[in-house]
Order: sequence, then C-alpha cells, then structure tokens
Amino acid sequence: MLAAMSGRRETAQLLLKSGAPVSSKDIYGRSALFFASRGGDADMVALLLKSRPTANDGSLHEASRGFSKRAMRLLIQAGHDPNHRSTMHGGRTALGELALNGVVPADTTTVEEALDVLIQAGASALLKMHGKTTVFLALDNQENEAMLRILLEKVLGTTLHSQENTFHQGVYHYSPTTYVTKGILLGPQTEPLAQMLWNYGAEDSFYADLGETQPADAVGLPTEITEYERARRVLDDMAASSHDTQQDRQITQPLRSRAMSHDEVLYEEDLMTAEKQMYDVSRARGATIPTRIKVLRSHTGNVIGKVDLEELRRWRQRETV
Repeated sequence: MLAAMSGRRETAQLLLKSGAPVSSKDIYGRSALFFASRGGDADMVALLLKSRPTANDGSLHEASRGFSKRAMRLLIQAGHDPNHRSTMHGGRTALGELALNGVVPADTTTVEEALDVLIQAGASALLKMHGKTTVFLALDNQENEAMLRILLEKVLGTTLHSQENTFHQGVYHYSPTTYVTKGILLGPQTEPLAQMLWNYGAEDSFYADLGETQPADAVGLPTEITEYERARRVLDDMAASSHDTQQDRQITQPLRSRAMSHDEVLYEEDLMTAEKQMYDVSRARGATIPTRIKVLRSHTGNVIGKVDLEELRRWRQRETV
C-alpha cells in the first residue's frame, strides 16, 4: 500500500512477485488499488490489476472523483461496476461521487472526458442514495454551479424530466428546482442554479405524501395524489350534504381520516356515479364501516350507470329507514 501511495512502481512490482497479497486492506478497508486510483496513477493501477485484485472496492469512485479517465477505463475493463454503491463513499455510485465531491478545474475538459468514460460504461444518473439522484448530489457540491453546468450538458439533459428525479425528505417531495428555491440544497445557493435547470426544461414540483395535508404552494402533484385529493373532496361533499345521515357519517368518516392509496380509490369522472358506487359497496357490506373502497371499472356485472342526484338521495334515505 505504501508503494502504491507513493507511486513506487518498481517496489510494488517486486513485492507482488514476492507474493505480497494485492487485495490487502488497511483498517478502513482501503487497498493498494484504492490509493493508486485516488492518486490517478494509471501505470500503478495497470500494474496492480495484473494481479487480479478484488473489484468494486471503491477504486473506481476514487479515480472518478479525480477525473482520472485512463485509470477509470482500466478499472472498468477489469470488471469494476460504474453503478456499484460503495460503502466507503456513503453508498454512492462512481458518478454520484464525482457529482458530489469532484472539484471542477479551470479547464473542464478532464471532467467531460471522465463523464464520457462513465456514460459509455452504462453509469446511471437516476440511482439514488439517501433519496438523492445525481442532480441533487451535484447541487450539494460546494462548487455546484460549475458541476451542474457540466452534468446538464453531458449527462442530465436526458434524465432531468424523470419522475425519479424527486427528493423525499420528511413528508415532502422536491424537484431539483424546488430543492434549490426552497433552500434544501447543501451546496451554495446561487441564483443561476434554478435558472440553469429551468433552461433545460426542468419543472417545479413540491408536494406532501399521499394522505397528508398538501402545502398551500403545492405544485406538480403526481397522478395518484391528484386522484386521491379529488376522491377526498367527493367524500367531504357527501359529508357536508344536508341529507347526510348518521349512517352516512359512519361510513365516510374513516375514509376521510385515513390515507387511501391509488389502487384503493378509483372513481369515475362523474361525481354522482362515484357517490353511488361508494354507497353500493357500503350497502353490499351490510352498511358496516368499510376499511377500503375499490371499484372494478371493467368487471362484468359491476358497471353502474349514471343516476339523477335527487334519485340517489331518495335512495340513500330509503336505505336508512
């Protein structure tokens, strides 16, 4: 390891020929290959790889963070996975480590070339660690503006619009733009960050978990939450009706007080149809308090036609007699 750290290739070669184990590690789990990769010493990396050391030991992460493209190629050719989550790097992939901890030089060519190596090897920008994809890790970089600009041009432009690019903290979900504008990022908050993301077509999204009270400035809600909120409003309208009976309240109250998932609340576009479907299910269960409502739209014999609202209310009143 000392020979690898100091770049003494002749010494390292002599030790290997003498039977020194190439995969030996220090108390922190770092190998000779790890240190050679950290130093960007591609010749030392090539020498060590001839002895077939253990792959996926964090070496590719070290080489990637330092933009050492030659060492990166050698490691990938030797079987190091660009999407391996290294425990020595907080569970990040090599691309994630580069995005978070890479120090962008004045000449960004080396960064771009290192990114090309990872892209060609199949590195994914959407793999998460602690809920953060590559774009969020780049925003946490202390040189986030420079890093984000390069990543948008080389990697993130094609993945930025993915639903996977959402950070979940507590009960709230943030898109990359709201991660910046709401000050959640760990890197410096500069004005160009959000603008760069918007320029690449990024859209704002900020919302709470399904079943939680949505913030006043919620935006970009996914379909399942939009459907849930609409279904909840249907139930609230039912409860507020002047014809709301005690039995109705017993049925609707537990539905309003719990979070219903997407496959538990399916409804028709027409409010009256949705209302009758809910009560038909309740009636079929003997008017007991249901734990869930699931409408099978396409099930044979389960198609419920539209009804007049006054007729439906008269039907409800008859059921409570």
